[in-house]
Amino acid sequence: MAANIKSFVEEISKGGVTKTNQYVVTFANLPSLVKPSDYGIDSSTIAYRIQRVTLPSRQMKPIMQKSVFRELRPLPVGYNSLDDVTMQIVLSSDLRERKFCLAWQNRIFNEGGTPAYIDTVVGDMQVTTIGDRGDRATHIFEDCWPMMVGDIELSAESSELSMMNVVWQYRNWYCLLYTSDAADE
Repeated sequence: MAANIKSFVEEISKGGVTKTNQYVVTFANLPSLVKPSDYGIDSSTIAYRIQRVTLPSRQMKPIMQKSVFRELRPLPVGYNSLDDVTMQIVLSSDLRERKFCLAWQNRIFNEGGTPAYIDTVVGDMQVTTIGDRGDRATHIFEDCWPMMVGDIELSAESSELSMMNVVWQYRNWYCLLYTSDAADE
């Protein structure tokens, strides 16, 4: 059956869309050892510096099982390991965002080579996407920490903004959905 433009427009109008530039990132329950304010970072405005976020994929882990009729077929038994969250941050002139992430990593594994107890160095991150109808999906990443603080590319040939990638690891993630219909009730 061929799709027609009228059906396509009706479906998009009815269901709305989520645009890639409509999101907000917030942090909560950050470790007391690493406070953003100690580095001149306002937790409520850090979201303005986050240029890009890549939400992770999730893949089922199958095992092969023989059916009654002796055919092999995959049977889902859980999830594969969780993918990382990658974030690109626009850096301030004094690189405070980089200093903060590096200090957080130093608390996780100090310079003396002793790892910290994980519960003392993790926080929660929320990425909320906002649809054009006001629908929201909040992706909650529990017990996250900066696994990799990326390099900063400098060049005499460019006047672009300095950016840094940060790769986040986390214990668990889930998504809460809020529809505009529920907000109206």
